[in-house]
Amino acid sequence: MKYSVAICAGADCSKRNTSQLITVLEQALRDEGLEGDVLLRPAACSKLCELGPTLIIYPDRVWYGGVTPERLQRIVREHLKYGNPIREWITKDLGKRDTYRQDVNNYLDKLFG
Repeated sequence: MKYSVAICAGADCSKRNTSQLITVLEQALRDEGLEGDVLLRPAACSKLCELGPTLIIYPDRVWYGGVTPERLQRIVREHLKYGNPIREWITKDLGKRDTYRQDVNNYLDKLFG
């Protein structure tokens, strides 16, 4: 696998149609011919509810917030297919949550690494 993708499936993000996002993501991966290159997993709450739904791309450790079906299609094409993260959608400056981000990154290392 070239990439592993975790999409938040916590309670708040699920209210924002995480299941629809997973369906859109799976279709976009098929459309771009990436279904064998990307491992998709729903994830526990990322604790960034105000930025949700969130998507984490590993091994790049890129966190996207405010993910929509339209954004997912662009993320698949630009980031996962061509390796170009979409900088304006990457979550930044999480303050105290940076410690949490490191904890999640360590978890992802164990999960996907």
